[in-house]
Amino acid sequence: MTETATPSATVTLRTLPADWTPPADWERHDIAPSVDAPGEEHALTGYRAAVAYVLDVAQRELSVHPADGHAHNGAPGEFVAYRHIVGGVVPSLIHLGGLKLATTAELARPAVINALLEELQPLAQEIVDNLLPVAGTTGLDWTARAYHACRKAEHIIGRRPYRGTEDDFPYRLGFYTADADAVLRAFPSLIAPGWAACTDQELQDAAGGLESRLYQLCLNNSEALETAIEISVPGTRLPADRPGRPVTEVRLHGARAWLHAYRRDQAAGLTPMDAARWDGAAHHALHIADDTTDDDLTHVITSAKRDAAAQGVKLLGTTRWAHNLRTDRRNAVRAQLDTVRDEINALEAQIKPARQRRAVLVTRVLGWGEGDTDSGLGRAAGLSHTAVANLRAALDADDISNA
Repeated sequence: MTETATPSATVTLRTLPADWTPPADWERHDIAPSVDAPGEEHALTGYRAAVAYVLDVAQRELSVHPADGHAHNGAPGEFVAYRHIVGGVVPSLIHLGGLKLATTAELARPAVINALLEELQPLAQEIVDNLLPVAGTTGLDWTARAYHACRKAEHIIGRRPYRGTEDDFPYRLGFYTADADAVLRAFPSLIAPGWAACTDQELQDAAGGLESRLYQLCLNNSEALETAIEISVPGTRLPADRPGRPVTEVRLHGARAWLHAYRRDQAAGLTPMDAARWDGAAHHALHIADDTTDDDLTHVITSAKRDAAAQGVKLLGTTRWAHNLRTDRRNAVRAQLDTVRDEINALEAQIKPARQRRAVLVTRVLGWGEGDTDSGLGRAAGLSHTAVANLRAALDADDISNA
């Protein structure tokens, strides 16, 4: 279903100049072994610094970046995290790891730093040659081979200061990793036909859900787990991560790329595209207003799908796009109510003193008792005759109470 990007160019190296020296302001450790601290048998005579090894995926370039302090502080790139694997996202700059220069000053020599760069080159090549293009996007997704090459590079960098010592450590895996293409061939029941009509975001969500379903399948079915192990990296059962506790976790790679390819293959020759991304969406959006009925909305959706298909595009999420657009229009009207309310409150605050003064003036005229009628005073003051009658009654009641 999915294919890796076609290898095109060898990964180039951007090395440190042969005459490079550590900056004068780099702080040295220079710590002698302490008899009071068991386990600290080795002196730290190097620098409080590190060197980051960064892979530029697009440029196919591997470079080094010395940094005072931890290598990830201020160095370009991102470490590959679990969220990248589940989300099917490959950073444009991959931070493969940081060489700590604490153990000895010899590690800070350009010859040592560059030699490790050359050692990492085959793994960097394996990474870029085994990434998956995501159909319909400019993004890339992972394969098990690319991910393991990344892990091995991180291991090589991390163990470099300890090679040949009792603190050296081997490369270990605590889970199985498998490619979505192989998994879905082995377990076709995991395929949901509805993926063919999913939007980009829905496919993103489905990718994470697919790994969870695979994990549950293998957790509750020993036969399924054995099949997953056979098609995974390393392809054989891993040793228990704890005494008596076998490894059962299977992580999936390339799910997003597989899902995008599946959607494309099910589109009958059309190009799947989210409705909001289609260049004709703006024209059809003009026919959606706040008072558009459901029937009219259905007509707009049908028209948009027909016009898109004429351009070779299969629109996805069209109904949601149209309804969300009408909702936005209606929410904009609702938002105007807040503005109008505030304007009215401000005007009422300004007019209240004038209304009070008018009531005082009408009451004064009524108090003269010169025969002014309610309707006549109402016309003069801009009040109804009933309002004037109420003021007259209030005045009469006040006269009675003061009698």
